[in-house]
Amino acid sequence: MTDRMIMPETARGMEYVIASYYIELAPEQDVVKKAESLAVGQTIGTWVPVPGITDEIREKYMGRVVQIFDVPPAELKTDAPAQREKMGYLIRIAYPAANFGTDFALMMTALLGNDASTSAQVKLMDIEFPDGFLREFPGPRYGIRGLRERFGIWDRPLFLNMIKPCTGLTPEEGSRIFYETARGGADLIKDDELFGNPVYSRPADRVRAFRKAADQAFEETGHRTRYIVNVTCGLRELEKNVREAEEDGADGVLFNFAILGYSALRWLRDMTELPILG
Repeated sequence: MTDRMIMPETARGMEYVIASYYIELAPEQDVVKKAESLAVGQTIGTWVPVPGITDEIREKYMGRVVQIFDVPPAELKTDAPAQREKMGYLIRIAYPAANFGTDFALMMTALLGNDASTSAQVKLMDIEFPDGFLREFPGPRYGIRGLRERFGIWDRPLFLNMIKPCTGLTPEEGSRIFYETARGGADLIKDDELFGNPVYSRPADRVRAFRKAADQAFEETGHRTRYIVNVTCGLRELEKNVREAEEDGADGVLFNFAILGYSALRWLRDMTELPILG
């Protein structure tokens, strides 16, 4: 049978995603067997044996235990393990990247689905990616330096404000608040994260109204305020919202990636050249 353990230095030199979990077990439970069960269950099997698994499948697609640490270290505790109600462990498991490629949704399912959500109560603490995986993700289009260059501000902090109240304003009502805030010297004004795509204030309508307010404030003060529009909505309307925001002159988009997911964030990064605030 294929070895269920792998050395850390070996795993780092191969196409494995290494996940670190925290788990608590009763003192009499075997943490090594639990870790091995988790590694197998998260990749080629489940918590019970299944037919059809070959040695070739195990070699290519099975997860492997990298390291196990007791937390805190046992030698720092004065009470014997048998006297404790729970033992804490940090378990590191290597997952073959071939199981999910560079798909964030599948990767997170592999790391937190199946056994990790049923037969094992674990907390995902850290993820270590192989070089081949990272090369597929170029990162932010701008970053801090890119934003400063785009907005022409180098010698001080960027001043960001947001429209309040969070919801309830029409584009015309919001534009009056935008105008007064822009006159006060804000560099960037964004929508609240709660205010995305309501029927009474579509993103494109806000962009058009707020651009007029920004232009008026600029004519009076000489200071240009940029608008970051919240385009968060269901996937069916997302591209439409972004394209209209681009066409109408938005300076950036606000996007709730925690709800729509990292795959959607990656898609958004690739389909627009506007800066993205999360």
